[in-house]
Amino acid sequence: MHAVLTPSGMRRYAAFFHEMAQMLRSGMPVITALEIWAKSVKGAAFRRALDTVLRELRSGATLAESLRAAPGWLSPLDNALLEAGEKSGRLVECFEVLSQYYSDRAALVSEALSGLAYPALILAFAWLIFPLHLLQALVWQGAWKAFLAQKLGLLVPVLAAAWLAAFLAQSRRGETVRGLWELILEAIPLVSQARRSLLYARVLTALEALLEAGVPVDQAWLLAAEASGSPRLRRIVARAMARVREGVEPGEALAQEKAFPEMFLAQYRTGEISGRLDESLRYLRDYYQDRGRRLARELAVWTPRLIYLIVLGVAAYQVLSFWLGYYGRLLSP
Repeated sequence: MHAVLTPSGMRRYAAFFHEMAQMLRSGMPVITALEIWAKSVKGAAFRRALDTVLRELRSGATLAESLRAAPGWLSPLDNALLEAGEKSGRLVECFEVLSQYYSDRAALVSEALSGLAYPALILAFAWLIFPLHLLQALVWQGAWKAFLAQKLGLLVPVLAAAWLAAFLAQSRRGETVRGLWELILEAIPLVSQARRSLLYARVLTALEALLEAGVPVDQAWLLAAEASGSPRLRRIVARAMARVREGVEPGEALAQEKAFPEMFLAQYRTGEISGRLDESLRYLRDYYQDRGRRLARELAVWTPRLIYLIVLGVAAYQVLSFWLGYYGRLLSP
């Protein structure tokens, strides 16, 4: 599939997961639902992936095994969540979660790109005219080689960095790259808060499905952490579940890691003690999902504004430097 998932690609995945949820909810078998999609889907890569999954299903493989046979089609996060849904018997709910996830991402990215249009226009204008002495040399002396070299020297690295950042941001990247990207995102306050909230919501969705299906709590936590796509969280949960197998309560084992928010731990342990863990998990899932969406919307609104202010500041500095230098030369003896 595409190295960088665009808003249109995200909407295609959202539509696929939504339709799958609806067809399975009506009682249609997974194979039949996928066959219907394979006949109507647009895009050769999407169709080839569906054909691979269908071939594996017809040969007797599970859905999780079939999805892994089409590498790069769904992200490891999607595969892990659907595997949890298949094991728990809550495949419909997991398809719905993924549909909402991709729909939200497509809307947020589209909003951010729309907000970036005007700053990008100003940035392109500033890129063309600054520094002013090269523009003057181009107009008055025809020095186009120096002008072109300077423009390409700025444009090529910026485009390469933007493409690399978008490429690494995709959840299909390997373990090492995802771990590095996670460290970078954790250093950005608003981004890290939004990311952690959505990550917790995803973990809680998978965990609730697995526990209701009767999966042992340590295995359920490990599978839910796999569905999060976070290497750091997976390591934390693995250490905590090792203590659970030694007889420590899950809530206490997680608290010893000191990696989860106090509210998360308090609510989880309350449900654990009261025997109403399912209610606690649903409450936490809804809370973190709503919080993550709100923070992501704020990020989509403020990022273009921040870039706009940076561009204006750079342009103002360039203009001021030019005129100070110009008048300095005029006034010098």
